[in-house]
Amino acid sequence: MEPAIHWFRRDLRLADHHAVAKASAGGRAVIGLFVLDPTILHGPDVGASRLRYLLEALASLDEGLRGRGSALVIRRGAPREVVPKVAAETGARLVTAVRDFGPYARTRDETVARLLSRAGRSLWLSAEQLVLDPTGLPPVRTFSACRKRFHSALAEGLAPAPTSAHFLSVPALPRSDPSPSPAEFGLPPTHQVVEAGEGAAANRLRTFVDRGLGGYAADREDPGADATSRLSADLHFGTISVRTAIRAALKAARESPHVSTGVSRWLDQLAWRDFFAATLWHFPEVATQEYKPELRNLRWPGTMEALQVWKQGMTGYPLVDAAMRQLQAEHFMHNRCRMIAASFLVKDLHLDWRHGERHFMRELVDGDLANNNGGWQWVAGTGLDAQPYFRILNPVLQGETHDPSGTYVRRWVPELRQLPDRYIHRPWEAPTAPAAYPRRIVDHVRERLVALELYRACTRPSISKSIER
Repeated sequence: MEPAIHWFRRDLRLADHHAVAKASAGGRAVIGLFVLDPTILHGPDVGASRLRYLLEALASLDEGLRGRGSALVIRRGAPREVVPKVAAETGARLVTAVRDFGPYARTRDETVARLLSRAGRSLWLSAEQLVLDPTGLPPVRTFSACRKRFHSALAEGLAPAPTSAHFLSVPALPRSDPSPSPAEFGLPPTHQVVEAGEGAAANRLRTFVDRGLGGYAADREDPGADATSRLSADLHFGTISVRTAIRAALKAARESPHVSTGVSRWLDQLAWRDFFAATLWHFPEVATQEYKPELRNLRWPGTMEALQVWKQGMTGYPLVDAAMRQLQAEHFMHNRCRMIAASFLVKDLHLDWRHGERHFMRELVDGDLANNNGGWQWVAGTGLDAQPYFRILNPVLQGETHDPSGTYVRRWVPELRQLPDRYIHRPWEAPTAPAAYPRRIVDHVRERLVALELYRACTRPSISKSIER
């Protein structure tokens, strides 16, 4: 029997993998293929941390395959050329892959499927990086509707994890290009901030289920508590299945009812992944422009100098600066802080949200087009079911609410460590302001009013009353 090819992309694991199981069905031996696509790997939004995670995850995947007597086949080039060529070389009539939902991925897969079909071959796609497959559902225009579908799908039960697939042995594998190295992409030979690979992802899930779920509902908004799962990069690259993660959380809730509230809150966060992916699939124009047409002509009078100050974490607003410095150091940022930093860029510095979106994509190890774009448009008030534009986060009040003792700020802004709690989020009011810390780049109270006028100029009818939280 001829082999089948599984084309790995953002599904760099062997466990709980339905597309690999499909390739192996009927006794076929599977060839694991990864294509080093220059369009993605050398794109303007690809950052060093995400590239390093990818390279380590590929090495981990290859190690797992070698433990089964096989290996990962690496090829360099455009997928439209590489995938049909490997299929022709091996005689494989079936290629499986996990669907991605961005505009480039969509066009890429349609092209590859068409070329395979001309040669009597087929491309079979699963949607297993999500719970809900947006390709088979009508669009939802509110998160609450998506959340309802998401939890209904969980109540119906997740598909069980498939049994192990059989992979083609090393002697029978097609030629492989050399494995990619950090030096190939100009990356220094330093250790990845986040350990990558299937084993590391499984360890993070166990740690979160055992130690984090119980306090997640109470602590998830506290950036100083470090109470989130830290699975976002693993879910983005598919080194762990979202089904595996959900099963582990639901099992913990059944065995320990006191964690059920935490499980429910965490599942809601996973539902946002499905919502943003569905938005990108059904409305691909959001990748480059606002979902709301009335806000596509919004004026952005902010300066590039202010953008650089924001990137460096030197705005004079402690929680914003702590968030941006965490991003520099860890290539990760707490979700609450992502919202605060984004709101400050758009509504205090009056800069186009796309500047922030691009910076986050370059820096975040978990950078994901759908989630990142959805989050920025949600904060900017320009997206599908986004927050109202007149909701403008006050960075001082947000700090006093979510980091009241300044634990997070003191960790990332050492200039302020000696300040009393009462001044930690408003150092300009301290009797002696820390000399090493910058003055506020703007006055939030004033810039909030400017932001409201900028948005009102684009909207009808005008909203005269604002809400600040």
